[in-house]
Amino acid sequence: MQSYENRQNIERGLGTGINLDAWGRQKVVLDYSLLHGVFTYDVPNRVWEEYSVTSGVYAPLPQTGTLCSSVNNILEVASGTVSGDGSALFSKRHPRYQPNRGHIYSVSVILPSPELDAVRRFGIFKDDNGVYFQLEGDGVGWTMYAVRKSNGVEENKQDITSLLPATFDPSKNNVYDIQYQWRSAGDYYFYVNLAKVYQEKNLGTLTEASIRQPGLPAGFESITNTTTNALLRVGCVDVSSEGGKLEGRQFESITTGSSLITATSTGTAMIGVKIPRLVSYGGGSIENTRDIVASRVSSWTRDEAAVQIYAVRDTEASNLDGLTWTAFPDSTAQYLIGGNASLLDNAFQLDRGSMQLILSEWDDIERKNVIVNPDQAVAPFYITAGDILVCAIQTFAGNDNSSVTLYLSEEV
Repeated sequence: MQSYENRQNIERGLGTGINLDAWGRQKVVLDYSLLHGVFTYDVPNRVWEEYSVTSGVYAPLPQTGTLCSSVNNILEVASGTVSGDGSALFSKRHPRYQPNRGHIYSVSVILPSPELDAVRRFGIFKDDNGVYFQLEGDGVGWTMYAVRKSNGVEENKQDITSLLPATFDPSKNNVYDIQYQWRSAGDYYFYVNLAKVYQEKNLGTLTEASIRQPGLPAGFESITNTTTNALLRVGCVDVSSEGGKLEGRQFESITTGSSLITATSTGTAMIGVKIPRLVSYGGGSIENTRDIVASRVSSWTRDEAAVQIYAVRDTEASNLDGLTWTAFPDSTAQYLIGGNASLLDNAFQLDRGSMQLILSEWDDIERKNVIVNPDQAVAPFYITAGDILVCAIQTFAGNDNSSVTLYLSEEV
């Protein structure tokens, strides 16, 4: 028998199911992919970050492939064999909800041995906020949940086991979708193999935002409650805005200023930018989910030189991470000005061996050099929470006066 909602949709010519957007409107526009991932050859460390999970506490790791790796061309997240602990993989990007549009998360997942005494999660989540599927085994059987978590509280955890398709088997390759209307208030739809299995209706019922964070990473997590390794295997994942477009951004820049500073032939850190993992809010600290795009750098040197950009995660740059950084106005980003023998340059020299050289381009004598990402429309250079970026000048002959300006745009 058709549900009242489905009959209403059919009468209005809207159809039913995933062909509708999160607001119940027939999709007549293309979804805009904010983030997607495949794991055909590896787990790209420019896109994803591994975490150990110990007693519920997430700790970012230099990506080694020990916990999260590509096996038979798909992602494999392993819990390990320590009871109560596990691992997680999160996207470095935090795809932000675009107002007045639906948000949809889509993934293919295999959950081997679903009855294992373990907890496996996948969806859009991190620490205190998110919406996700959760499989719990007790050693004999398993239960599937649809979960919405806000400000550290599982505000809705619905057992959807009896609502799943009759032939559903978690150990097989199934597709899952989560579709929602955020606007800080809205309903949540959970789909399994393209069939809607659960809808959380909360419009007009909540006294706070349904999820406190509008920008959350795609995440996968596996925790074992025994000494048996529990696997979570992923084919591909996508987070899209229904009928969306390129995210809104605000412009900001950092410069060495009108006074020239000295660079050397060994390479000198001129500017540093750090995106902190936490920001101060409401008397405490919360996750930083505002991503930034680096789009342009301009430089000038008294003599021939190379302008260089290095990137690193804070997990691999303890000296740079330990500096006291200055906050950009009205921004989550932080910066430091360097120069020869500066605090920034000293830390850069110590961490340089762990950093990735992203760009190195020639600077001619006393000419302004402007370098623009030629592919920024299709391949923007994101810097995300945990990233540190350093602009350096390496002179040809010796100590020379130089200047650098870095142009950024931050999601709003």
